[in-house]
Amino acid sequence: MSGTSPNGSRARTAGGRLLARPLALLAGVALLVVGCAGETKPVVVGVARAEAITTTAAGPGIFEPAVDVPVVLGFRGTVTTVEVGLGQRVVAGEPLVAVSSAGLDNVAGKLGARASALTASVTALQKGGASAGVIAAAQAQATLAQNALAVANAGRGQIRAPISGVVADITSTPGGRVLSDEPLLHIVQTEQLTVTAQLASVFMGRVRTGMPALVRVSGTSGVALAGIVTRVAPVASTNGQTFTVVVLVATPGGAQPGTNAYVSVPLTVDAPVAVNHLAVLNADTFPTVFVVEGSTVQQRRVALGLSDGETTQIVSGVSSGDSVVIAGSQQLSDGSVVTVRKGGG
Repeated sequence: MSGTSPNGSRARTAGGRLLARPLALLAGVALLVVGCAGETKPVVVGVARAEAITTTAAGPGIFEPAVDVPVVLGFRGTVTTVEVGLGQRVVAGEPLVAVSSAGLDNVAGKLGARASALTASVTALQKGGASAGVIAAAQAQATLAQNALAVANAGRGQIRAPISGVVADITSTPGGRVLSDEPLLHIVQTEQLTVTAQLASVFMGRVRTGMPALVRVSGTSGVALAGIVTRVAPVASTNGQTFTVVVLVATPGGAQPGTNAYVSVPLTVDAPVAVNHLAVLNADTFPTVFVVEGSTVQQRRVALGLSDGETTQIVSGVSSGDSVVIAGSQQLSDGSVVTVRKGGG
């Protein structure tokens, strides 16, 4: 009897069905993978281009006198009296501090000896019958020496104000010993003030001397004071985050030395390459931009410049004319297939 038993036929038929199911599942998975790989993602793009970016370099500072002259002794000595008080207004030439010093004694002694010697020389010439011209010349030298001695004696021990201003930071006390270059006090002028401020290092090279600035007393909403940048530190601070600028405030109004201030320096920068700020991802840590190339995107690391909150300068990583994703980037990865929607700028 030929053929296959009914049991065998059923077994083979069942086995065929069992084998077909895994193959169908695998085929479905493969189709799913292919479908995902070819799925396009809608995005909105903008164009990188040259832009003028207007922003502000700003930071905290402190009001200080524009003129601050330390008064030094110029030699070793001992303070005998301090003749002015803190905050007192003085005029140039007014006595500030009295001192005693062997240095002064030596100066006066040398001038006295010279005057005596020249006077004796005149007497000797007269007794020796020298001509009137020789005697007149010697007498003139003796007179000059006596005048110098008189000036030294009159000013001995008096340290006088080098400029008119206000007495500040008195460090000398009666009986105290001071060195030649040790300040006894300071004379300041408060008609003009300066503000020494710290600005973010991203603005280094962009803030320059001569630029206008605005200065406010911190914590107030008063009218901003007009200023001008007079000094810019050539290097950043130790931590590299800030750099120092000095702003002169010619009319400080009611601002006082030692008061906290806030400085603003308006800046306009012509950026050769700039993008909509929405194109930049992870701006504070690892800034990247998705650039559309054909039907796919390329994720690029970029270096950022200035930003005004709407437009961001790109220093490197993107070229002018590149199309960059400004919406839909959250769903993208490097090489994603995209469809560009309208609405970009």
